[in-house]
Amino acid sequence: MKRGWMVLSALVLVASGVPLVQVARDRAGAPRATLVLSHRELMPGWNHDENSGVTVNWSWATVPRVDSLTRGQLDSLGIHCPGSGDDCDSRQGTRGWIAVGLDTVAWQRSVDAARHKLDSVGTPAPGDSVTKRHRDEALASLSQLEFYTSRLRMDGVGRDPATLAATWNDGKHLILPARLWTYRLTYPRQDHPEEVPLFSLNATPLPGELYVPVEWAAAVTDTTGRRQQFYAVTVVVGRGWLPRVVEVQQGAAPEWSAKVP
Repeated sequence: MKRGWMVLSALVLVASGVPLVQVARDRAGAPRATLVLSHRELMPGWNHDENSGVTVNWSWATVPRVDSLTRGQLDSLGIHCPGSGDDCDSRQGTRGWIAVGLDTVAWQRSVDAARHKLDSVGTPAPGDSVTKRHRDEALASLSQLEFYTSRLRMDGVGRDPATLAATWNDGKHLILPARLWTYRLTYPRQDHPEEVPLFSLNATPLPGELYVPVEWAAAVTDTTGRRQQFYAVTVVVGRGWLPRVVEVQQGAAPEWSAKVP
């Protein structure tokens, strides 16, 4: 079991380009930040071994992207766009940092609105196919939001983790290492030569998946035949700015799902 754990952990770390010495330094001392994420934000990955644990992948409410950046703003992030700007380190990307948090307010408003719509439809009478169809549609919408819709979003991007941590020092964010990919969006029009080109920045967290030790694997993987596992994952960022899973708690389906016929 121990050997399997070491093999899977090593594969995840090597794939993300994280040296083992950095892992040791990361776990020394108290963590920098802690955040509890649900099954919506960390979905089961493909790596699965009953003796060595599983992995979970980041799932986003919106793609971690920033649009309409100028060349000067990219320079402040350490991203170089020489010449025409068509090749902004796009082949290898640029190492950077992102601040991520949970958009619980917007998510809860959407869930409440979907619940209200379901309640307003009411229970269809026998043979009332129209009301039944409307109810099925409302139930499907609520299920999608409650069960599968992520709340994870990127709130900031920068080249220095300490600066981001000082800005998002509210106990509700994690500062994660990331690979930044930049693409040119616009070109000056011939009749407006003074226009400056704008760029789009996409971010990919490093590592792209987190390892879940074997003692919590059953809470993440589907071992009961249910379509969806419900769980809460506690993620910490250590002294070396690496995220890791420190606890997984299995949860129950929302109460309303058992009451709706």
